[in-house]
Amino acid sequence: MKQSEKSTLSIVNTDNIDITRNDIVHNFLLTKKESEQFGYIAIKRGYATVQEVKYALEQQRQLFREKKIKKMIGDVLVGSGVLTNEQHQNILKVQRLIKIKREEKDVANNENKENKEVGSQSYDKDKIDNRIDRQIDNRIDKQIDNRVEVTISANGMEAWVKIVIPQDTSDSNISDFNTAELTTDALNSNVPDTNSPDSNMSNASSPEKEKPITLTSIKSALANKGVKNGILSDAILQSHLDRKDDFFPAAVGSYDYSSLPEFQFFANNNKTNIVDTDNNTSIEDFIIDSPIIGSDIVKKGKALAVISSEKVQNKVQDVFGKIVNIDNFQLNPNIDSSLKSQEIDNPKEINSIKEIDCNYSKASLMFRCGKWVSISEFSEDKLSITAEQSGYPALSIEGKFYIFPVVNVLGDADLRFGQIDQYASLNVSGILTGAYPVNVGQVKANEIRGANVLSIGDVSVEIGIINSRIKTQGNVRAKYIHNSRIEAFGDVVVDHEIIDSTIIISGKCNVSKGRVIASRIYAKMGIAAIRVGSNITEPCVISVGCEEHIAIHSLEINQQINNIRKELDELIKQRESLDSQIKEIFEKMVELKVGYDKESANLKEMVELKADYDKANANLKQMVEILKQHNKQKKTLELSLEKIETNINKVKPKVKRDIAQLELDRNILLRWAESKSPLPEIKVSGRLSDETVVKGFINTDLLTLHNHTI
Repeated sequence: MKQSEKSTLSIVNTDNIDITRNDIVHNFLLTKKESEQFGYIAIKRGYATVQEVKYALEQQRQLFREKKIKKMIGDVLVGSGVLTNEQHQNILKVQRLIKIKREEKDVANNENKENKEVGSQSYDKDKIDNRIDRQIDNRIDKQIDNRVEVTISANGMEAWVKIVIPQDTSDSNISDFNTAELTTDALNSNVPDTNSPDSNMSNASSPEKEKPITLTSIKSALANKGVKNGILSDAILQSHLDRKDDFFPAAVGSYDYSSLPEFQFFANNNKTNIVDTDNNTSIEDFIIDSPIIGSDIVKKGKALAVISSEKVQNKVQDVFGKIVNIDNFQLNPNIDSSLKSQEIDNPKEINSIKEIDCNYSKASLMFRCGKWVSISEFSEDKLSITAEQSGYPALSIEGKFYIFPVVNVLGDADLRFGQIDQYASLNVSGILTGAYPVNVGQVKANEIRGANVLSIGDVSVEIGIINSRIKTQGNVRAKYIHNSRIEAFGDVVVDHEIIDSTIIISGKCNVSKGRVIASRIYAKMGIAAIRVGSNITEPCVISVGCEEHIAIHSLEINQQINNIRKELDELIKQRESLDSQIKEIFEKMVELKVGYDKESANLKEMVELKADYDKANANLKQMVEILKQHNKQKKTLELSLEKIETNINKVKPKVKRDIAQLELDRNILLRWAESKSPLPEIKVSGRLSDETVVKGFINTDLLTLHNHTI
């Protein structure tokens, strides 16, 4: 230190206050240790990065060195915009708690000094230190668990987990903390002892790496929120964590029915035994393993299923286990055109139509319309799902009835053929190309090349699938799959090879006579192949027992819901903007009116002063003109607001209905995934490349590898 600085710091005398240089330095060292403790807690909570704390400590040191100003690090971080005032206060509360715990420890140490020998005192002191540190660590760990937040849907039927990502505390940043910026105490004891005057500023080690989110922390967050019904399986939750999803469903409500439909088709199928019953049954009793497609074509007007409207009594439980009113679901009926016309043409029938509407809203949870079907009155006490045109009857996994009209293509389905009817039972003798998006009921083709296919039933290909993307609720069969992405609720069966492709399925990937090269296979029920991987290509990834497929699908439904909301959200945003403008104009009008009234009152006193009177009168006229302009503008905005309100009232019911249907889809599909207990099998009869990554929930009893062990 320079001589001038020494003389400045030697003694400061102010009346009765006598502070020496040593007092100032000692006081700063205590402040510095508190600041190091403050910075450590800020990092642990994710409020600040290591670099930000390091920079704040440097600023604090500079202020003291140059201006002898003692500024707390919290004030520095708040002043630089790193911390909010609320975060600042939260950290101070933790510091106060630490101080209390340290004082308790000191009291215990003093008692030990009186009753025990020095050696015992040292032992007990270390024991107390460890206990206090564990308590502090546990309290901080609870704060870390706050990274998991739980939100509940408006109707209480879904609980979603939101992962709150803290600011970057990666190893690269933490390594920068291996300097004299924190004491050894601060790092080894997790929280530094602010009462100790000694400061060891060397050999500092890195803080503990951020702990990963676990299933336990998710379940604890759900329990704290009161969620106890319909918590999803560990496999589904873990798949979301492995994918690093930051927002995903964690629990869904449940449904019980007093009556199920009578199926009028599906001969030789596994659900022909479902009939009306007086006993309550859960939604799992209505879940099918795979889409059901009738073997015979039904004609237009034929009833596919019938349900008694009198027997329908639904019991719906939300994620808290509470009974939910079925009317809250906004699942409006798809009454057929004849009934709609009756409502217009025969006013006397309106009451009966409303009764049908009410009955269907109760039945709609399991009596759902897809494409080319509608609901109609079967008899006085029954409703039916009726075919709107001829085709194959079908029932999807989420319980929707369809008709698949037959479409036969002799040759290639390309630009010359044109767009294919939605939900068709499609037969292509040539190549199904990517000329148009394909949304069908089921597909049979000689080859699929460069196509984007969405199907409810099976996708069967005579030769192969190349450069395509396929999503189906059924199975996929082909001789080979190259450079494609397949997502299926069923199995993928390939004769020869899967190369450079991604397979994400809830069933099994069966290439028992072929090989898998440079591909990623996520198969809940496992994989069978002769050979997996190659030393000269990208390594394969094999994941079994996981719920990657259902995790992706549930989030895609959420994206559809967000897209549906966009129009309504935009209208609501416009309404809020207009409301704000109208309010602003009205406030200006009120202000002008107050000024006008005041000027009018003063005008009477100005009659004798001609000049002032004319000026005041001109001002009043100008105010009136401005008021008229504001009023005109306000009325224009109010007309626009009225139109937007009309549009909102028009769009809102449909948005609510569509969202409720999608949420029900997701509920059933998640229940479907829960009902399929996996026994994943990995069977490689030939060579498994050493570079192949194998992961997931593997049953070692069903693991068969040639000359390999895992």
